[in-house]
Amino acid sequence: MDRMYQFAVIHHQRWWPHKGWSDFLLPQDPPTWCDPSLQSVPAIDLFSLPPPILGRGYWLWVDPTWQTVQDAETDHDGWEYAKWDWKQWSSNSAGLAAVTRRKRYVRCARFIEDAGDNDKLEQDSMVGGSASTTRRSSWCTNNSYISSFTTESSSSFTSTID
Repeated sequence: MDRMYQFAVIHHQRWWPHKGWSDFLLPQDPPTWCDPSLQSVPAIDLFSLPPPILGRGYWLWVDPTWQTVQDAETDHDGWEYAKWDWKQWSSNSAGLAAVTRRKRYVRCARFIEDAGDNDKLEQDSMVGGSASTTRRSSWCTNNSYISSFTTESSSSFTSTID
């Protein structure tokens, strides 16, 4: 049985006087690019699927691009804002209190169980893509089950079984 997975990546920024929003963060801040458990991951344009597992299967992107999460807690560009402590997120960027922000991206992939067809693995399961915008309800549709999953090459993502 093939499995659907939703990879999630979070982009963090901090506001600096005379510079504006920047990827330059303080040592105690979360990584600039991380998974939902705050483990550092590559930026979305460098993020790649885990390598094929010989005898078990390989990965293919289902979504052509990364999608920006937009909901009631984000602004029109998908950013959530907070104070210096990265807590109490809101869509409101006004005022001097909003000095940190994050944007969440998701992208679905499918793990194809091996049927002896490993020749096309490299070309179909590689890097990145650009970002687009989506609403939460459209991610990895027709899911019957969701749980956390971890591999060596990609720290954390969501698993869904068709």
